[in-house]
Amino acid sequence: MKAQLSECEAQGKLTETAKKEIISETPVEVLEQFMDEKEKQAVTALNAVDLDELLEDQGDGTLYGKQVIDLGDGCEAVVEVKDAEDKNIWRNLMDLIVEPSYAATNGEVLWKNYGDRYFTAKSTVMFGIKTCTMTLENHYNLSVSGITERYGSASGVNCTPGTVSITDRTATTPGSSDVNMKCSYSASSAGISKQYILKTTVGYMAKDATNKQIKVKHSWSIS
Repeated sequence: MKAQLSECEAQGKLTETAKKEIISETPVEVLEQFMDEKEKQAVTALNAVDLDELLEDQGDGTLYGKQVIDLGDGCEAVVEVKDAEDKNIWRNLMDLIVEPSYAATNGEVLWKNYGDRYFTAKSTVMFGIKTCTMTLENHYNLSVSGITERYGSASGVNCTPGTVSITDRTATTPGSSDVNMKCSYSASSAGISKQYILKTTVGYMAKDATNKQIKVKHSWSIS
């Protein structure tokens, strides 16, 4: 199977039709072994991405980064992150009253003003002829008390998200507490089923009560 995929890829003929034909001729046990190998490669590669190097200033106040990781044999994994202010109609009208909500990025450590915020983790894994994209939004609040989880929302493309689980709802001790949530995603390709878990964490690093700010650290992982 690998030899066929590699040959087609080298010849520039690795189309979706070609993949389907190769997969249809491959025994199920061989497919399972292949999928397990690529899944492990994808998870390791995605968790190793340095987002500080990936993110670039777009010149409009937002940071954006996308990296495509070649896993070989016609498979790839993609990590995409964006750090931007969440501007909705109500936010524009109440600009001087309501604290804005922000998207955040993996591994960043920054001072944030009190108010509602969100942290989005998005990961894409391609295996066989399918591309699975998992998104988890962590909505939380910063206040004089620390960090409080509000709710989480999950979505998926070519995969089915389960129920978002908040595993740690409050963080009240600077330097030694955090809030966490996770969601599981079910995906299948060529009759092979896979399960992924996306996790997000917001760490409580420090507090500046005078300026009404909290230093937070955002991180995420996939397994």
